[in-house]
Amino acid sequence: ADREKKPRPSVSGFTNDGHTTLAWGMDVPTQDAKSIDFRNTLNPAQLKIRVRPNLVEGWVKQSPSLSWNECFSLDRSKLPVKAGGYIGITAWSGTPEEGVNADLVSVVQVDVTNMDETSIGEDMKDVSTQIQETYMEMLTDKTRHFLDQKSQTDHILRLVDMLGEHINVSKPADERLFSSIKDYEDRLERLGEDCRTMKMSVNMLMGVGPAALKKSTLASVEAMKNDIVGLRRLLVKDTAAHKIKIDMVHRNVKAVKQMTPKGGTPEALTAIAQQTDIVAKTVQNRGRQMSWMLVALLAAVIGIGVLMWNRMRYYEKRHFI
Repeated sequence: ADREKKPRPSVSGFTNDGHTTLAWGMDVPTQDAKSIDFRNTLNPAQLKIRVRPNLVEGWVKQSPSLSWNECFSLDRSKLPVKAGGYIGITAWSGTPEEGVNADLVSVVQVDVTNMDETSIGEDMKDVSTQIQETYMEMLTDKTRHFLDQKSQTDHILRLVDMLGEHINVSKPADERLFSSIKDYEDRLERLGEDCRTMKMSVNMLMGVGPAALKKSTLASVEAMKNDIVGLRRLLVKDTAAHKIKIDMVHRNVKAVKQMTPKGGTPEALTAIAQQTDIVAKTVQNRGRQMSWMLVALLAAVIGIGVLMWNRMRYYEKRHFI
């Protein structure tokens, strides 16, 4: 706002040595301020400042498609800009008043370009200190002007050596990065194969589309029909086998009933007594044979044990005495 508190956007430039007090509305904006309406623009307005040791210039444009408008040019020949400065952004909304809102200012983007070809604009953190020192030495005035072709060739060779050293230093990191990317590619390929296999399995189980679903349903019905027919055949086969077994049991029971009346005659009892005596004699003979075989087996085991004991005594006397 101007002195009459009316909105009058403008851009002005001024310098201060840090000891002079400047008053808003009197010293700022300056008398040569450039009136540019940068408020409420369709696209973000742009401000460009070029700093030299003895000169500071500023340009503004309301849109990226428009041309630059020079706003100020400050002579710093009496107070040169020193190296090692920094960029700062500050804002002041003025004295608060009731019912009045301050403007909202947003910094969307900041770009910084080093225009000095003889200095490094920022630290090179990705290279070694030796490469940084070599590069800074190559930027000095005494190495930027060549007396003959030989000095130019030496300068190029130094540049090639610096680049080669940087490549050798960064090669292990590049190899690790390449190996990691290769591993990721292999994992993605395996993941794709697994996805294709799973998709094929799901398609085979569930079917895809009405035709595939109908085909899958018909196949399921046909398989169920075959299972039912096979179960019926198994039941018929088992029923026939059970019927045959029941008939055999009936015939055996009938034969036993027919032989039962004959079992009570004296001749049958005599035959049974004779068979009982024969079985008893056979059991006695078998018992005596088993007893003699057990005695012979025990004697053989004892004999083998005695032989082994004698042999062990022989080996002990031979090796330890």
